[in-house]
Amino acid sequence: MAGLYDTDGSISVNEDKNNWSITLYQSNKNLLQEVKEQLHKLGIFTSISARKAAKYQLGGKIINSNQSYRLEVGDITSAIKFTQLIPLNIDYKKANLYRIYNLLKDKKA
Repeated sequence: MAGLYDTDGSISVNEDKNNWSITLYQSNKNLLQEVKEQLHKLGIFTSISARKAAKYQLGGKIINSNQSYRLEVGDITSAIKFTQLIPLNIDYKKANLYRIYNLLKDKKA
């Protein structure tokens, strides 16, 4: 699980705006559904949303992106559990998880 978030995840926080996100991006919706179920067993609640395929220009070339999906941790309690139970290995992602924990620990519902 941690490896997926290390490679395909985004852990972001902005203390000034009181914003945070713990998100996993994948083109394989079935894999995200499996991750969602495993996180749910840990008491971490998430939601899956789709991102449509798009065209964009990069270095003068037209790039076609495939449809992808996003699995997002949705509430404060789940975010705190994620920070405590999923041991990431990428330093800046670990640091952001720590920052999310510190931001949310006193707001736990």
